[in-house]
Amino acid sequence: MRSLFVAALIAGAMGAAWAATNALQIKTPPDASLITASIEKPQPVVRSQLQVFTLSSANSTGSCMIVKGRTLSPGYAELKVNPACESISKGLTTARFWRERADGSIAFVDGDNAPLVEFYAGDGADFESYQPSTAKLSMWAE
Repeated sequence: MRSLFVAALIAGAMGAAWAATNALQIKTPPDASLITASIEKPQPVVRSQLQVFTLSSANSTGSCMIVKGRTLSPGYAELKVNPACESISKGLTTARFWRERADGSIAFVDGDNAPLVEFYAGDGADFESYQPSTAKLSMWAE
């Protein structure tokens, strides 16, 4: 019985020594680059900023709505053309993109990047068309 008591006492002393040794050790933090390398870098926030325009023609009555959508790349944005614009300028509803040029002019282009209508900064209107020359179109920002 005495040997069992001595064995228990020795085991307890060894456990206490082990706990004290671990408590006194200074643990170094892990390398922060290993932790942060697994975190994805935040992507820039692309805000959807819609611009609404009213389009009208000197050659016809009525007007329609044009929406310049989100920017796809510098000088290039989505374009939404209201179906009512077809009565103002034939083929305009096939326009898919708003293309801005360095000189301030813009073009509505189709899926093949072919310009359908081209505008410059207007005198009275925000934009006035110059191509095709047969369509006298004006646009005002809402």
